[in-house]
Amino acid sequence: HIPGNASWAARTSSLRTGLAASLAPRLLAAVKPLRDWPFARHRSGRSDRDAMAALADAAAKAERLKNDANRSLSENRPKEAISLYTEALAAQPSAVVYANRAAANIRIGRWKAAIDDSDAALALDDSYAKAWYRKARALCEDRQYDAADRTLDEAFVKVPRESPPEEDASAAFRREKEVDALERLRDLVEQKRDEAKGAPSIKHFEVLDELGTGNYSTIYKVQRKADGEIFALKLVEKAQVDKIKKRHPNVHNEVKMEKRALHKLQDGPQG
Repeated sequence: HIPGNASWAARTSSLRTGLAASLAPRLLAAVKPLRDWPFARHRSGRSDRDAMAALADAAAKAERLKNDANRSLSENRPKEAISLYTEALAAQPSAVVYANRAAANIRIGRWKAAIDDSDAALALDDSYAKAWYRKARALCEDRQYDAADRTLDEAFVKVPRESPPEEDASAAFRREKEVDALERLRDLVEQKRDEAKGAPSIKHFEVLDELGTGNYSTIYKVQRKADGEIFALKLVEKAQVDKIKKRHPNVHNEVKMEKRALHKLQDGPQG
């Protein structure tokens, strides 16, 4: 029996425990890369390939469903088209599909749904002209004329009028058609607003004489059929407006300002 042996044994045991505790993390840190290195890299590569394959499958499914929906809409089955567009969006959201579903909703008079779909499309691509068009169209049909005007104002800021240098001829032509459609829609908004207010049209007057012709309008001397009162009436020819807008792109804004000025004159002096 060695005196103090129990105390020595306890100290030795404590030293071994402390040494193990200090070395264990280092050993694990050294061993883990050796243990996992080839297999972890293999697992990572396989998971990346699986993810890419899943994305490709989703894109293919969304494209197939979108094409089926487009066909249904062209064949005047808008409710069926909406269902297919919804499936396509579940597979892979896109601005095009949201805007197409907006068109289908417009077809059956679901203005709020069309506006929401257009907003979703613009959240993904705020330069997408068709989404702006469909939002403004739905607002117009819902008699939200001021909101439709504001939407078109924003559209002309967000949608580039000029083609970038790298754009091919077909894309440039498509862009021009989309901008034309937005400009024509502004005319429709004005027309619908006037009709809602009960504003007079040319059918309420008898033309007596032509007083003068400008770049895109003609002024006539007319007599109102209801009471025989004589007026000068300016008739804007939309075909001429469309012809000159290439060299004078703000012509639609000028026509719009003239109409607003006339509305203010009709309302009488303010204050």
